[in-house]
This record gives sequence, C-alpha cells and structure tokens, in this order.
Amino acid sequence: MWLWLPQFLAQDISKLSDKGLYGDSFGSVNSLFTGLAFAALIFTILLQQREIRLQRDDIKIQMEEMRLSRAEITRQGDLQQKQIALDAASLKMKKLEIRIVEIQMMAEQWNPSARLQNVQSKFDEVKQQMEEILDELNKDV
Repeated sequence: MWLWLPQFLAQDISKLSDKGLYGDSFGSVNSLFTGLAFAALIFTILLQQREIRLQRDDIKIQMEEMRLSRAEITRQGDLQQKQIALDAASLKMKKLEIRIVEIQMMAEQWNPSARLQNVQSKFDEVKQQMEEILDELNKDV
C-alpha cells in the first residue's frame, strides 16, 4: 500500500508543476520524521551518558573492592609468616626438649660428681639456645 498510494494519488495530476506541488505537500511529514529522528538521537545520547556514569560508578566500586582485597591478602600473608615462624620455633623447642631428655638419660649413667660438671654445662647450653629461640620469636611477632 505504501508503494501503491502515491501512484494512485498522482494519476490525476498531469502537469509537472502540479506534481511538484503534490510532492511539496509531503514536506511537513518529512519535517515531522526529521524532528522525531533528531529527538531520538538526543534521547540516545542522554541514555549513553547515563550508562557511562553508571559504568564509572561500577568501576570505582570495583577498585575499592580490589583495594580491600589486596589489604586482606597482605594481612593474611603476614599472619601466615608469623604462623610459620611460630611453627619453626615450636619445632626448635621440641628438639631442645629431646636434647634435655637425652642429657638426663646420659646423666644417670655418670657418677654424681661428673654428673654435676657435665650436666650443668649442657643444661646451660640448652637454656641459652631456648632463650635465643624466644628472642627471635619475639622479634618476628
């Protein structure tokens, strides 16, 4: 119908000047659609601005979340390092406790005078090592 209607209306028009007037009568429709197209363009631009603003806000939120995540990961890494240091100190202490039991078992084999000389120096040595472990642990924590 869209193709047929202009031909049907133009059949009665025989002169070229009348055909020009007939075509000009559609100028107002042309102006209407041009105006609507321009309004749609402005509306589209406004929608894009809104979307860009929302994206910018989302990016800011994501950056803040990433900053908080990075801080949390750093904190967890520090805690893990402290836990490793504590576990290492615990293993060293267990080793020294075993050394104390070994010294006690060796001391039972010696006579009382030799026991005092040898055992006291070995116990002092172990005590010194334990204090060093505790000092090192206090520095790390």
